[in-house]
Amino acid sequence: MSAIQQAMASYGAAPPGQQVFTSSDTFTVPTGVTSICAVAVGRGQNGAAGDGEGTAGKGGEGGTLSYTNSISVTPGESLTVTIATSTSSSTGETTLKRSSTVLLAARAGGQSSGQANVGTAFAGGTTPPPFLIFGSGGGGAGGYSAAGGEGGEYGAGGAGGGGGGGGGGADTERSGGGGGVGLLGAGSSGTAGSASGGGGGAGSGGGAADSGGAGGAGGAYGGGGGGGAWDGSGGTGGSGGLRIIWGTGRSYPSTNTADV
Repeated sequence: MSAIQQAMASYGAAPPGQQVFTSSDTFTVPTGVTSICAVAVGRGQNGAAGDGEGTAGKGGEGGTLSYTNSISVTPGESLTVTIATSTSSSTGETTLKRSSTVLLAARAGGQSSGQANVGTAFAGGTTPPPFLIFGSGGGGAGGYSAAGGEGGEYGAGGAGGGGGGGGGGADTERSGGGGGVGLLGAGSSGTAGSASGGGGGAGSGGGAADSGGAGGAGGAYGGGGGGGAWDGSGGTGGSGGLRIIWGTGRSYPSTNTADV
C-alpha cells in the first residue's frame, strides 16, 4: 500500500484501487467504496473456416467496448461479472450486473444487437471471384471513442477498431487475427497487420497467420479471428474482459485510469 493509500485508510476513506476480470466471477465492493467506474469489452468473433471448394472464410468482427462512471454501490455488496471466453459462452457479451439489473454491457463481434458505448461493427465486402483461396484478416476491437472493426472478406485485411486494435492482414495463404484493446483507459490506436501477422493493439496484438491456411487468433481483449484460407480453420476470437476502478478523481476514458 502506498503512503497516500495508507493516509486515506487511516482517516476512514477508501484508498483508490482496481480489479480486472478475465473470466466470470463476483466483485465484492471494498469497505468504504460507494462509487465505481468500469470498462467492458465483448468477445471477438471467430473467423470462419474455408470450405475447401473455392470459398475462403471471412474474418471475425472485433468486439465492442463500453464504459460507464459513477455507479453507486454499497460496501460489501456483490456484483456479478460475466465474461465470454469462448463462442459457446452464452451470447459473447461481457456484463456487470446487480442481480438481474445490467449496469454495463459490451456486445461481442458478430452479434446483431447489444449495448455499446462506442458503436458497432459492420459487415461489408464485395462479390467474390469465381475461385478463391484467400484468407481474410480479423477485425480490431473497439476503442474508447469509436467502433470495433469489421472482419475482412475475400482476401482483404480486417479493419481496425477506432482507437482500439488494428485489423489483421491477409494474403493468398494467410490471415492474421485482429488486435485487442486495453483496459487501462484510452491510448494509442492499434496498427494494421501485415499479410503474415495479426493487427497490433493497445491490448495484445492479434495472432500471426498459419502458413497452412488457418486464421490467426484475435488478440485480447476483443480482437476478431482471421478467416481460414482454402480449407484452413478460422482463428479464435479474443476473449472479453472487464475492469473496475474506484477512488476520488478517477474516471473513464482517461482520467487517472492507470493502476495505482
